[in-house]
Amino acid sequence: GNWFNATTSFIQGCALSQVWLNISTTMWARLVRQRAPGVRTSGYVDDRSLRSESLYGLQLGLDATYEFDQATLQESHPRKSNLWATEAKARKLLRVVTLGNKKIPIVEQDKQLGVQERYSRRQNKSVMSTRCIKLVRTAERIQRLPLGRDAKDILCGMCAVATITYGSEQGFPPVADIRTCRTAISRAIRGDNHRLRSLEILFTVVLKGHRSDPLQALAYDAFLTLRRILQKNDDMHELFAEVWNLRRQNGSHPSTGPMKTLFSLVGQWGWFWDTPFHIQRPDLGQLPILDQPKNWFLHQIRDAIRCQRWQDVVKPPPGRFPRKDMNGLAIIDLVATCALLRDTVARDWRLSAYQKGLLVSILTGSFRPCSRLHKA
Repeated sequence: GNWFNATTSFIQGCALSQVWLNISTTMWARLVRQRAPGVRTSGYVDDRSLRSESLYGLQLGLDATYEFDQATLQESHPRKSNLWATEAKARKLLRVVTLGNKKIPIVEQDKQLGVQERYSRRQNKSVMSTRCIKLVRTAERIQRLPLGRDAKDILCGMCAVATITYGSEQGFPPVADIRTCRTAISRAIRGDNHRLRSLEILFTVVLKGHRSDPLQALAYDAFLTLRRILQKNDDMHELFAEVWNLRRQNGSHPSTGPMKTLFSLVGQWGWFWDTPFHIQRPDLGQLPILDQPKNWFLHQIRDAIRCQRWQDVVKPPPGRFPRKDMNGLAIIDLVATCALLRDTVARDWRLSAYQKGLLVSILTGSFRPCSRLHKA
């Protein structure tokens, strides 16, 4: 056919577009670093960002960006370009910064590659709240599928819970949204006829909570991401130790970020984080973050999350009452408790699907004997 001209820069769908994008972003970064050596550049496909400790260096980088766009027939989107700073005084100074003689809006939070970045003390969690709504809708669709408990458990972990774990290291969703998500997942897997069930027992004994429970998955993914990044990037160890020291010296500081999330989780489990790469656990010994096999490390994290969930059944947070049918619960032997449920017994002892459903109702406290019906 006849040749046609592209009107929106790079053509989407063309195999060479990725190559042209990388070339363009690389040349832009080289030009900025040449004009403003103190400016740090980063780019992902067509997203470009500048970081500078001085206002003068930032303006030089923006001038070089405008010059590069003019030479390559590009234009930075005005609605997607913004300025940010972590201090109120610095945000006031940013008012004089321009891009091509045009002012750039100053923001206190932004969304970069799907992760909500906050540059002030305000706890804006709008992105995570929106993802929680998507999780609930996905769980409702899974609930209508004609599948068994194990299949729905896998689907909820892959399609529903995964929507809120991405980028959650920067901050978890609001507590109310997490509760709504947990209820939606439990209904998707067990239906609406077991409203008296204990979610803590359901997501620790019956199901794999680190995969299907939003609350456990958030904590589990935070440590999984930490270990993965530190093992892949040795250069990050020094920076991680520096940030760890700053956080430990200012433990009550309201700043957010991955380090605050990790410190909060360690405190909830009753552990002590005395050195950057080793965590102290009462009665369990030291937990190295990098020096042990991955499976062993993640098993320790899962076990800590389960123990905390069991404690919340007996001693719930303020405002909630303990379940009397769970009195005496401290530590659960998963092997013995789930032997019948997971078919790890002799063939003659294995249960049918109906019998397993009854066993799950008994374990989670949703069984409705005559004494409970009489009180109702």
